[in-house]
Amino acid sequence: AHRGDESVRVFQSVAADPENQLARLHAIWGLGMIARGTKIEQGDPNHPMEFVRPLLMDEDREVRGQAAKIIGEAGYQPASEDIVALVFDPEPRVVYHATMAVGRMDNIDGLDAITEMLWENDNRDVLLRHAGVMALNWLDDREALLELARDDFSAVRLAVLLALRRNADPAIEGFLMDPDPFIAAEAARAINDLPIESSMPALLERLDDYRVME
Repeated sequence: AHRGDESVRVFQSVAADPENQLARLHAIWGLGMIARGTKIEQGDPNHPMEFVRPLLMDEDREVRGQAAKIIGEAGYQPASEDIVALVFDPEPRVVYHATMAVGRMDNIDGLDAITEMLWENDNRDVLLRHAGVMALNWLDDREALLELARDDFSAVRLAVLLALRRNADPAIEGFLMDPDPFIAAEAARAINDLPIESSMPALLERLDDYRVME
C-alpha cells in the first residue's frame, strides 16, 4: 500500500478474484490504506474506492461487509446510495458495517434506513443496535435525534437515548418519562453516571414520583 497508486491495479485484480477470500480482504484493506493518502478527487474513476465500490454487490458477505467498512472509513460520498442500500442486506454482518458506514459518511439521507433497521432488529442483536447508536451519533443532527425520541418504537427511542448519552446531552431527561420502564431506567443511569448536573433536579423529581406510587 505504501507504493501508492501503482499498487491500485494489483489490489483491484486480487479483490476481484473469488478464489481466495483472505487475499481479497487484504486487497480491500490495502485500497483503503491508499485512499487515505491519495490526492485523487472523489468521483474520479481512478480513485481507489472506485475499485472497491463494485464489491458492495459481491456474493461473499464478508467482502460486501468489508467493502462497506472501508468506503465508510474513507468517507467516499459517491458510494453513499450504495451504502444505504446495504443497510437492508440479508446478512447481519453486512448490515452492521453498512450502518456504521452511513454514520461515518455523515449521510443524513440514510437516517430512515437506520431507523428501519433499529425497528426491525428490535434490540435482538446488540451489535446491530450498537451500529445504529454509533451511526446516529456520527450523523450529528441533534434536531433529527430529538424528533426520533418521540418514535413509536421503543428500540428506536433507546438507540436515540444511547446516542445522546455519548454527548452527555441534557435532553436525556425527557426519557425519564418514557412509557418503557427500561428506557426510563437507562435515562436515570445516564444522568447519574455521567453525570449530567443540569438534569439532576428532573431525576430527583422522578424519584419522588416513584415514592408516591409506592
